Order: sequence, then C-alpha cells, then structure tokens
Amino acid sequence: MSSFDKAAATYDSSFTFSKIGISQRKRVWSYLDKILNRDKKLSILELNCGTGEDALYFAKRGHYVIATDLSTSMLEMVKNKIPDELKKHIKTQFLDLLNPIIDEESTFDLIFSNFGGLNCLSFEEMEQIAQFIEQRLNKYGDFVAIIMPENTSLEKLFRIKKGNINEFQKRNSKKPLYVNVNGTSVATYYYNQESMKSIFSRMKVIETRAVGFIPSYLEKSKFLPIFRLLDFGSLLFNLNPNKADHYLIHFKKTI
Repeated sequence: MSSFDKAAATYDSSFTFSKIGISQRKRVWSYLDKILNRDKKLSILELNCGTGEDALYFAKRGHYVIATDLSTSMLEMVKNKIPDELKKHIKTQFLDLLNPIIDEESTFDLIFSNFGGLNCLSFEEMEQIAQFIEQRLNKYGDFVAIIMPENTSLEKLFRIKKGNINEFQKRNSKKPLYVNVNGTSVATYYYNQESMKSIFSRMKVIETRAVGFIPSYLEKSKFLPIFRLLDFGSLLFNLNPNKADHYLIHFKKTI
C-alpha cells in the first residue's frame, strides 16, 4: 500500500483545486504548451500522475499518455475522470519508481513528473530513475520535472516565525524529511537545480524556472493576497528557482 493511497480521496480538494494548486499548474501547462503544440502527436509517460489532471490536459490535445503512479487509489481516481472520448488516449499503469517496469519496446517523446513526485526518491534512487528516463526517451525527447528545492524562501520565513528553523534546515541534508501529506507522513528529499543537473548530466538542460513561491499550506492564510502579490513579483523578475516552492527543470536527450 502506497503512503499516498490515504491522500487520494482529498488530494484534489486540498491541492489540485486550491488557488495555489491551480495557479502553479497553469504555469506548468503554459510552459509545456511549447512542447505539446507541435505538429505530431506525442507519446507521453507521466510519472506520479496523482489524480490525472495533467494526463487529461495532454489527452485533450490529442496526445497519448501512460499515466503511472505507485498509488492504486490515485490511479482509480484517474480512471474515474477519463471521459469516453479520451479513453483511447490515456492508459493508466501501476509503476514503482524504485523498480520501474514498462513494456520493453515503449519509448516516449516526453516524460513528465509534476509537483515534487520525484522528491520521494533518495539521491541514489534519483540516479537510478535518471537512467530509466534516459533509456525510455526517444532521441531529442524531453524530460520535464517539477521539483521542490532546499531553500524555499516563504517556507524559511514561516519556520523562523514558528521558531522551528532547525526543521527547515534539515532540507539541506541528504537524509529524508518526513512531511505530512493529507495526514500521511511521507519521506521527502529536496533537490536544488544544481543537483538535478548533476544527476541528469547526460542530457542537455533547456531551462529552469520557478513555478511558484507559496507553499500550499498557506492557502488559508489571511495573508494569502499579499503572498500572491509577492509570488507574482518574484515570477515576473525571474527570481532564483532554488528559492521557490516548486521549480521546473527541462532536459532534452541529445544522444
């Protein structure tokens, strides 16, 4: 049983359809449109697909998606969302990133992982999944991941205010920090863009950019309107992605 099975039922209400979740996902989609708006229909492998919002977005644009997750409950949520007209475009599959098994002949134009799914992997495990991704990408294929970095600015301020800065500093360690996800404790590792570039060094870095600076737990804060203004300004001036809540990193396979 995946630690995310328990979170599946409330994930959409707590994040997907929250103000912060919607705004960050729209920014991700806006970037991905540069890849999706090509003449050809892409074959896409989505890692840690969650409840399927991204898979639906890809399929509605005519692309073909294998939406994978370790959580069978999340995969059931995806299946229940797929309308009849998109069933030929989305296939769901259980996939353990520690032992990723996909049909041996399957390769992809785009491999995608959203909102920190890969942050559940240790550094050694991330290196293993990097090999898998490189093997499964077509030449000139794209790998795009949304990652949680070590030094999120608003998270740091929040921890200072709460008097538990020591907990925040654990993000800089290669040891896991156990994070509450909808009542479930999840081992989480944090990767700055330099670490990701090193791990995926066999691929070309196309771009890194911040996706949003507001942690989702601040959704109900009375200061959210102020945070959103700060968030907009930070993105407008392209502040350091390593200070964001999530950042996007885009690689291309060239060999």
